[in-house]
Amino acid sequence: MLKLCDKTGWTYSFDKVDNGSIMSLGWSSDGTIVAGGCGNGKLTFGYIVDRTLTYNNMECTLNEDNK
Repeated sequence: MLKLCDKTGWTYSFDKVDNGSIMSLGWSSDGTIVAGGCGNGKLTFGYIVDRTLTYNNMECTLNEDNK
């Protein structure tokens, strides 16, 4: 299982993986992609979406993993 929470403990995402136990996690440098090494030797990936940033009068929203 991969569960993404904020620092106060609120859950934002929950996913059950079919690759065995997740043994190790690694985040990309910008914090939008996580990779997990699983007990059966496979990898699982997760992407942060629905993230919005506002600067002055502009707003950007990440709708999918690359859009």
